[in-house]
Amino acid sequence: MVKYLKSAFRKIIQEEDWLDEAKKKEVIDKLESMGNKIGYPKYIEDPAALAAEYEELVIMDGNFLQNMLTLKKHEVWKELRKLTRPVDKAKEWLIQPLVVNAFHNPTTNEIIFPMGILRHPMFNPDYPMYLNFANIGIVIGHEITHGFDNHGRRYDKSGNMTNWWSEEMTARFREKATCFAEQYSDFPLEMVGKNVDGNETLGDNICDNAGLRHSWLAYQEWVRDHGPEPPLPGLPYSVEEIFFITYGQEGYEQYTRDMHSPGRYRTLGVLQNNRDFAKVFNCPLESPMNPSHKCRLWS
Repeated sequence: MVKYLKSAFRKIIQEEDWLDEAKKKEVIDKLESMGNKIGYPKYIEDPAALAAEYEELVIMDGNFLQNMLTLKKHEVWKELRKLTRPVDKAKEWLIQPLVVNAFHNPTTNEIIFPMGILRHPMFNPDYPMYLNFANIGIVIGHEITHGFDNHGRRYDKSGNMTNWWSEEMTARFREKATCFAEQYSDFPLEMVGKNVDGNETLGDNICDNAGLRHSWLAYQEWVRDHGPEPPLPGLPYSVEEIFFITYGQEGYEQYTRDMHSPGRYRTLGVLQNNRDFAKVFNCPLESPMNPSHKCRLWS
């Protein structure tokens, strides 16, 4: 699925009319260099390697506090040891395998999907692939795009923070990004009497929009390679409609100071900008879900 998502993003980059040809090549180069870690570190499948990882850790029965202190010291010691020894990057994971989330690490130019998120309802190998692309596929596209949002674009393909964008390309990027900031800042939070902070949530809003678009295109490519799938039995919806309905099952949540927009607007804001959604559901032009002015960046 990562392969299909990268292929979709590559096509989007090639179609972006605000990028000059030199910048397109650089952006694609960074995309192709982006690594991925899926599931868990592979060394834990090797009993000998796993034992070696913890051979200097001594745990005592009946002393919880001391064991916690020992574990913390061991973790600090492992980090300090990296200063004087070669580091096996395949063993270096930003998060634990059971975490139910996904991440992009700009300093290593990689995306991480721990086993905690690779389960129902986000992913199931027995599901129709349109459900997998509408769930974990969108998350994959979201995390890939973090490498090119208002924060991730500051890092080059090697994970170095450097100014690899010209002033002209930076100005064009900001113009595109401002559209999202203004769009989401118009969404009200009635319960607290405020609006969404479109600048605070900008990076994830860009990635939400791109993730849906990329996963949609990725699934179309998957169908070309593997053939069409039947819709879910007993439902009066096409495969295409089910794809977007699945995305829309965001649910309700508390309003917080999270870097993401509230779930309702993570759904509505993205779908308002998505021309594929409008086409599938025949939304009239200038209706609430199909405005003529749509924000687009990497999407």
